[in-house]
Amino acid sequence: MLLAALLAWRMIILDLSAFYAEQREPQAALTALAWDPDQPTALTDRAYALLATDPAGAEALLRRALYQNPADANLYLALADLQQREGEIQQAALLVATASELAPRRSEVQLRIADFWLKQGQLQKALAGIDVALSLRPSLGATLYPLLLKLAEDPRTRPLLASFYRNPPAWWADFFRYTAANTTSLDTLRALYREQLQQGGKPAAGQQQIYLARLQQEGQWLELYFNWLNTLEPNQLKALGYLYNGNFELPFTHQGFDWQAPKVQGVVVEIAPTYGISGKKALHILFQSRRVAFSHLYQYLMLDPGHYRLHSRVRADSLQTERGVQWNVACIATDSRHLGSSERFLGTTEWQQFAVEFTVPAKGCRAQMLQLVLLGRAALDFEAQGSIWFDDMSITRID
Repeated sequence: MLLAALLAWRMIILDLSAFYAEQREPQAALTALAWDPDQPTALTDRAYALLATDPAGAEALLRRALYQNPADANLYLALADLQQREGEIQQAALLVATASELAPRRSEVQLRIADFWLKQGQLQKALAGIDVALSLRPSLGATLYPLLLKLAEDPRTRPLLASFYRNPPAWWADFFRYTAANTTSLDTLRALYREQLQQGGKPAAGQQQIYLARLQQEGQWLELYFNWLNTLEPNQLKALGYLYNGNFELPFTHQGFDWQAPKVQGVVVEIAPTYGISGKKALHILFQSRRVAFSHLYQYLMLDPGHYRLHSRVRADSLQTERGVQWNVACIATDSRHLGSSERFLGTTEWQQFAVEFTVPAKGCRAQMLQLVLLGRAALDFEAQGSIWFDDMSITRID
């Protein structure tokens, strides 16, 4: 009975000590240690409280806590921090290595390890910890991407990211997007993209689209064109010309110099089969009686100065609109110089030919845009219903 009473009392003491230790407050830690001097959580909290004022006392408490809980990676890191302050870098590195072995899949531990190596100037080892942390918790990107961007922007530290080029981790595409949106230098994004290609890590489709969009934003049309060409598959290369995919047999990629059709409520843009076409599919635009100033179908062009003809076939199917739809060709420049327009299409027609001749000037028109627009002046003009089809569209040079 006496033994049972002693065991029960011991259990009460341990429970009370654990209760106070779980409060994670300085005074609670002292109370917990009063009940049980070896309570590991309380020892750890008390040690952390003494780190700044009594390093020796903190170290003693941490070692006691480690004796009670030898699998706690954070205790090794706390001891490593003390060793680092005392200049014992080699000993600190051993403790950090032990912590990494104990918690290879804990993001908070890997972040602390990365911080240690950053302070030692060991950037490659720090990046290994950052990689693990980001792979486990992608939300850490908001905190860690600015650091990675600084490394990417400096040509001296950029090669440290080489391992990510060869085998891009899951978070790399998101970091690439962050870089495209936040770097002030196109050269940084250009270097990341090119290095990844050279290292054999082909950028994902999303990265390609982000890179092409930044080139377009910067007005780098020639570079944009050749980079877009490098993304094309053999069957896509066959659809090249002054106008790409003018027979509408290939699905739209919505990037580069392919057809682009941002979604808009009230209008459906698709490629679909119908009667009277040359191949298997044609371009179909369906208006659903919604009021929308439609201009959401276009393709960028790279035409040299000269005289050209756009020709195609069209069929309107009960297209009801005040002023019709029309193809426009214009320069992509500050003044967006207008080059030519097709006739207006509306009503119901069978398949018929149409053509537009236009001239690309020698200056101020490095790139152009072909765009389908719903014509109108007042709001009511932009309410349309019915559909229209296009097929066999191409551009030829005539001079």
